[in-house]
Amino acid sequence: NVSGEQLRFLAETLGTLENNWSDDFSQCFEYDTLFVKNAFCSLVYQINSNGRVRLSRDPAAALWGRYRTRAPAETYWQRKSMKTYTILAWLFFPSTPYKAAEMIDTIFEGYRSMAEPSFAWGKENRAAAGLRSLNCRLFLSSLVNRTTLQYDGFHDIYPKRLLQRRGTRVLIALKQYRIANGRWPANLDAIGAGVPTEALIDPQNNGSFVYERAGETFTLYSKGKNGTDNDGHRSLSPAGDSLPLDQAEDDVLFWPSNNRETAEEILDVNLPHVL
Repeated sequence: NVSGEQLRFLAETLGTLENNWSDDFSQCFEYDTLFVKNAFCSLVYQINSNGRVRLSRDPAAALWGRYRTRAPAETYWQRKSMKTYTILAWLFFPSTPYKAAEMIDTIFEGYRSMAEPSFAWGKENRAAAGLRSLNCRLFLSSLVNRTTLQYDGFHDIYPKRLLQRRGTRVLIALKQYRIANGRWPANLDAIGAGVPTEALIDPQNNGSFVYERAGETFTLYSKGKNGTDNDGHRSLSPAGDSLPLDQAEDDVLFWPSNNRETAEEILDVNLPHVL
Protein backbone atom coordinates (compact mmCIF):
# COMPACT_ATOMS: atom_id res chain seq x y z
CA ASN A 1 0.00 0.00 0.00
CA VAL A 2 2.93 2.36 -0.59
CA SER A 3 1.82 5.77 -1.81
CA GLY A 4 3.11 7.80 -4.73
CA GLU A 5 4.61 10.34 -2.33
CA GLN A 6 6.46 7.60 -0.46
CA LEU A 7 7.80 6.25 -3.74
CA ARG A 8 9.10 9.69 -4.70
CA PHE A 9 10.79 9.98 -1.31
CA LEU A 10 12.45 6.58 -1.73
CA ALA A 11 13.66 7.45 -5.22
CA GLU A 12 15.28 10.66 -3.94
CA THR A 13 16.84 8.85 -0.97
CA LEU A 14 18.69 6.43 -3.27
CA GLY A 15 20.96 9.24 -4.42
CA THR A 16 23.04 9.15 -7.57
CA LEU A 17 22.72 6.19 -9.92
CA GLU A 18 25.73 7.15 -12.02
CA ASN A 19 28.94 5.15 -12.03
CA ASN A 20 31.37 7.61 -10.43
CA TRP A 21 34.12 5.08 -9.79
CA SER A 22 36.93 7.34 -10.99
CA ASP A 23 35.88 10.27 -8.80
CA ASP A 24 34.97 8.17 -5.76
CA PHE A 25 38.19 6.17 -5.97
CA SER A 26 40.25 9.35 -6.37
CA GLN A 27 38.78 10.76 -3.16
CA CYS A 28 39.68 7.58 -1.25
CA PHE A 29 43.09 7.62 -2.90
CA GLU A 30 43.81 11.21 -1.79
CA TYR A 31 42.62 10.44 1.73
CA ASP A 32 44.85 7.37 2.03
CA THR A 33 47.84 9.27 0.67
CA LEU A 34 47.40 11.96 3.33
CA PHE A 35 46.73 9.34 6.02
CA VAL A 36 49.99 7.48 5.31
CA LYS A 37 51.95 10.75 5.27
CA ASN A 38 50.55 11.83 8.62
CA ALA A 39 50.93 8.41 10.22
CA PHE A 40 54.53 8.00 9.10
CA CYS A 41 55.74 11.55 9.70
CA SER A 42 54.15 11.85 13.15
CA LEU A 43 56.23 8.87 14.27
CA VAL A 44 59.51 9.73 12.56
CA TYR A 45 59.69 13.51 13.04
CA GLN A 46 59.13 15.99 15.86
CA ILE A 47 59.54 19.68 16.62
CA ASN A 48 62.37 20.55 19.00
CA SER A 49 62.41 23.21 21.72
CA ASN A 50 63.53 25.83 19.18
CA GLY A 51 60.56 25.14 16.89
CA ARG A 52 62.59 23.30 14.25
CA VAL A 53 61.57 19.99 12.71
CA ARG A 54 63.98 17.14 13.35
CA LEU A 55 64.03 13.34 13.42
CA SER A 56 62.12 12.16 16.46
CA ARG A 57 64.08 11.20 19.56
CA ASP A 58 61.07 9.43 20.99
CA PRO A 59 58.62 7.95 18.42
CA ALA A 60 56.80 6.11 21.21
CA ALA A 61 55.62 9.47 22.56
CA ALA A 62 53.68 10.06 19.35
CA LEU A 63 51.93 6.71 19.77
CA TRP A 64 50.92 7.54 23.31
CA GLY A 65 49.77 10.95 22.17
CA ARG A 66 47.31 9.42 19.72
CA TYR A 67 45.53 7.81 22.66
CA ARG A 68 45.81 11.02 24.71
CA THR A 69 47.59 9.09 27.39
CA ARG A 70 50.66 10.14 29.33
CA ALA A 71 53.65 8.01 28.35
CA PRO A 72 55.13 5.92 31.19
CA ALA A 73 58.51 6.94 32.57
CA GLU A 74 61.40 5.58 30.53
CA THR A 75 63.96 3.28 32.01
CA TYR A 76 67.71 3.79 31.62
CA TRP A 77 67.96 1.16 28.86
CA GLN A 78 64.95 2.55 27.02
CA ARG A 79 66.67 5.92 26.84
CA LYS A 80 69.82 4.26 25.53
CA SER A 81 67.85 2.33 22.90
CA MET A 82 66.17 5.57 21.75
CA LYS A 83 69.60 7.13 21.18
CA THR A 84 70.58 4.12 19.10
CA TYR A 85 67.33 4.42 17.13
CA THR A 86 67.99 8.12 16.43
CA ILE A 87 71.46 7.38 15.02
CA LEU A 88 69.99 4.69 12.73
CA ALA A 89 67.17 7.03 11.71
CA TRP A 90 69.70 9.57 10.44
CA LEU A 91 71.00 6.90 8.05
CA PHE A 92 67.64 5.36 7.15
CA PHE A 93 64.92 8.04 6.92
CA PRO A 94 64.73 11.25 4.83
CA SER A 95 66.01 14.26 6.75
CA THR A 96 62.70 16.18 6.57
CA PRO A 97 59.01 15.18 6.48
CA TYR A 98 58.69 17.08 3.19
CA LYS A 99 61.13 14.70 1.50
CA ALA A 100 59.32 11.73 3.04
CA ALA A 101 55.98 13.08 1.77
CA GLU A 102 57.40 13.45 -1.76
CA MET A 103 58.60 9.84 -1.62
CA ILE A 104 55.16 8.65 -0.47
CA ASP A 105 53.48 10.65 -3.26
CA THR A 106 55.74 9.02 -5.85
CA ILE A 107 54.96 5.52 -4.56
CA PHE A 108 51.21 6.15 -4.47
CA GLU A 109 51.30 7.43 -8.06
CA GLY A 110 51.94 3.86 -9.15
CA TYR A 111 48.42 2.99 -8.03
CA ARG A 112 46.56 5.94 -9.55
CA SER A 113 45.75 3.96 -12.72
CA MET A 114 43.23 1.99 -10.62
CA ALA A 115 40.85 4.91 -11.11
CA GLU A 116 40.69 4.16 -14.85
CA PRO A 117 37.78 2.01 -16.11
CA SER A 118 40.23 -0.01 -18.24
CA PHE A 119 42.40 -1.10 -15.29
CA ALA A 120 42.96 -4.89 -15.41
CA TRP A 121 41.68 -5.93 -11.99
CA GLY A 122 42.69 -9.42 -10.98
CA LYS A 123 45.56 -9.46 -13.46
CA GLU A 124 47.95 -7.04 -11.78
CA ASN A 125 50.77 -8.38 -9.61
CA ARG A 126 50.31 -6.50 -6.36
CA ALA A 127 52.25 -8.67 -3.94
CA ALA A 128 53.27 -6.84 -0.80
CA ALA A 129 56.79 -5.46 -0.96
CA GLY A 130 59.12 -7.21 1.44
CA LEU A 131 61.86 -5.56 3.45
CA ARG A 132 64.86 -7.15 1.81
CA SER A 133 67.31 -4.53 3.00
CA LEU A 134 67.63 -1.44 5.18
CA ASN A 135 66.02 0.83 2.60
CA CYS A 136 63.50 3.57 3.35
CA ARG A 137 61.84 3.39 -0.07
CA LEU A 138 61.22 -0.34 0.34
CA PHE A 139 59.83 0.31 3.81
CA LEU A 140 57.45 2.99 2.51
CA SER A 141 56.49 0.85 -0.51
CA SER A 142 55.52 -1.96 1.85
CA LEU A 143 53.47 0.48 3.95
CA VAL A 144 51.67 1.91 0.90
CA ASN A 145 51.07 -1.53 -0.59
CA ARG A 146 49.40 -2.77 2.59
CA THR A 147 47.18 0.32 2.55
CA THR A 148 46.12 -0.18 -1.07
CA LEU A 149 45.34 -3.90 -0.76
CA GLN A 150 41.81 -2.89 0.23
CA TYR A 151 41.21 -1.37 -3.21
CA ASP A 152 40.58 -4.78 -4.81
CA GLY A 153 37.71 -5.38 -2.40
CA PHE A 154 36.50 -1.80 -2.83
CA HIS A 155 36.36 -2.22 -6.60
CA ASP A 156 34.54 -5.55 -6.26
CA ILE A 157 31.84 -4.21 -3.96
CA TYR A 158 31.33 -0.89 -5.80
CA PRO A 159 29.26 -2.20 -8.77
CA LYS A 160 27.28 -4.45 -6.40
CA ARG A 161 26.16 -1.47 -4.33
CA LEU A 162 25.38 0.43 -7.54
CA LEU A 163 23.38 -2.58 -8.77
CA GLN A 164 21.29 -2.50 -5.58
CA ARG A 165 20.45 1.18 -6.05
CA ARG A 166 19.60 0.83 -9.73
CA GLY A 167 17.54 -2.33 -9.22
CA THR A 168 15.62 -0.66 -6.40
CA ARG A 169 15.01 2.41 -8.59
CA VAL A 170 13.56 0.18 -11.32
CA LEU A 171 11.24 -1.46 -8.75
CA ILE A 172 10.05 1.99 -7.66
CA ALA A 173 9.35 2.98 -11.28
CA LEU A 174 7.43 -0.24 -11.88
CA LYS A 175 5.26 0.40 -8.83
CA GLN A 176 4.67 4.01 -9.94
CA TYR A 177 3.52 2.73 -13.34
CA ARG A 178 1.20 0.26 -11.64
CA ILE A 179 -0.39 3.01 -9.53
CA ALA A 180 -0.86 5.26 -12.56
CA ASN A 181 -2.13 2.61 -15.01
CA GLY A 182 -3.59 -0.16 -12.89
CA ARG A 183 -1.30 -2.81 -14.35
CA TRP A 184 2.37 -3.72 -14.59
CA PRO A 185 4.15 -2.47 -17.75
CA ALA A 186 4.68 -4.85 -20.66
CA ASN A 187 8.43 -4.10 -20.70
CA LEU A 188 11.02 -1.77 -19.20
CA ASP A 189 10.77 0.62 -22.14
CA ALA A 190 7.43 1.74 -20.70
CA ILE A 191 9.15 3.23 -17.63
CA GLY A 192 12.17 4.64 -19.47
CA ALA A 193 10.89 8.21 -19.46
CA GLY A 194 10.38 8.17 -15.69
CA VAL A 195 13.86 7.10 -14.58
CA PRO A 196 17.42 8.29 -15.25
CA THR A 197 18.91 6.55 -18.29
CA GLU A 198 21.59 4.83 -16.22
CA ALA A 199 18.96 3.24 -13.94
CA LEU A 200 18.14 0.66 -16.63
CA ILE A 201 21.78 -0.36 -17.20
CA ASP A 202 23.14 -3.27 -15.17
CA PRO A 203 26.49 -1.98 -13.81
CA GLN A 204 27.95 -5.49 -13.47
CA ASN A 205 27.73 -6.34 -17.18
CA ASN A 206 26.65 -3.04 -18.85
CA GLY A 207 23.61 -4.86 -20.25
CA SER A 208 19.95 -4.57 -19.36
CA PHE A 209 17.92 -5.97 -16.50
CA VAL A 210 15.63 -8.89 -17.27
CA TYR A 211 11.94 -8.08 -16.74
CA GLU A 212 9.07 -10.49 -17.41
CA ARG A 213 5.42 -9.76 -16.65
CA ALA A 214 3.32 -12.72 -15.51
CA GLY A 215 -0.31 -11.78 -14.88
CA GLU A 216 -0.59 -9.88 -11.62
CA THR A 217 3.09 -10.12 -10.81
CA PHE A 218 6.47 -9.94 -12.54
CA THR A 219 10.10 -11.06 -12.35
CA LEU A 220 13.05 -8.66 -12.26
CA TYR A 221 16.68 -9.72 -12.03
CA SER A 222 20.25 -8.96 -13.05
CA LYS A 223 22.15 -11.38 -15.28
CA GLY A 224 25.14 -10.94 -12.98
CA LYS A 225 28.76 -10.26 -13.72
CA ASN A 226 29.05 -12.93 -16.42
CA GLY A 227 26.09 -11.48 -18.36
CA THR A 228 24.52 -14.93 -18.87
CA ASP A 229 20.76 -15.24 -18.39
CA ASN A 230 20.12 -18.05 -15.90
CA ASP A 231 16.42 -17.26 -15.38
CA GLY A 232 17.17 -15.42 -12.15
CA HIS A 233 18.97 -18.37 -10.55
CA ARG A 234 22.15 -18.08 -8.52
CA SER A 235 24.61 -20.84 -7.63
CA LEU A 236 27.35 -18.49 -6.42
CA SER A 237 27.32 -17.68 -2.74
CA PRO A 238 28.25 -14.10 -1.72
CA ALA A 239 31.71 -15.44 -0.85
CA GLY A 240 32.03 -17.10 -4.29
CA ASP A 241 32.63 -20.76 -5.11
CA SER A 242 34.97 -22.94 -7.11
CA LEU A 243 33.15 -22.71 -10.45
CA PRO A 244 34.59 -20.45 -13.15
CA LEU A 245 32.46 -17.33 -13.47
CA ASP A 246 31.37 -18.13 -17.06
CA GLN A 247 30.03 -21.53 -15.89
CA ALA A 248 28.30 -20.39 -12.71
CA GLU A 249 24.81 -19.02 -12.21
CA ASP A 250 25.29 -15.56 -10.75
CA ASP A 251 21.97 -13.83 -11.44
CA VAL A 252 20.69 -11.45 -8.76
CA LEU A 253 16.94 -11.67 -8.22
CA PHE A 254 15.17 -8.44 -7.22
CA TRP A 255 11.56 -9.58 -7.54
CA PRO A 256 9.70 -11.61 -6.39
CA SER A 257 11.43 -11.22 -3.03
CA ASN A 258 10.08 -14.32 -1.36
CA ASN A 259 13.33 -16.06 -0.42
CA ARG A 260 15.42 -14.98 2.56
CA GLU A 261 18.63 -16.40 1.10
CA THR A 262 18.15 -14.43 -2.11
CA ALA A 263 17.52 -11.25 -0.16
CA GLU A 264 20.73 -11.78 1.80
CA GLU A 265 22.66 -12.32 -1.43
CA ILE A 266 21.30 -9.05 -2.81
CA LEU A 267 22.42 -7.25 0.34
CA ASP A 268 25.80 -9.08 0.36
CA VAL A 269 25.56 -9.41 4.13
CA ASN A 270 28.29 -12.06 4.17
CA LEU A 271 30.89 -9.98 2.35
CA PRO A 272 33.87 -9.02 4.52
CA HIS A 273 34.14 -5.40 5.60
CA VAL A 274 36.74 -3.98 3.23
CA LEU A 275 36.44 -0.23 3.60
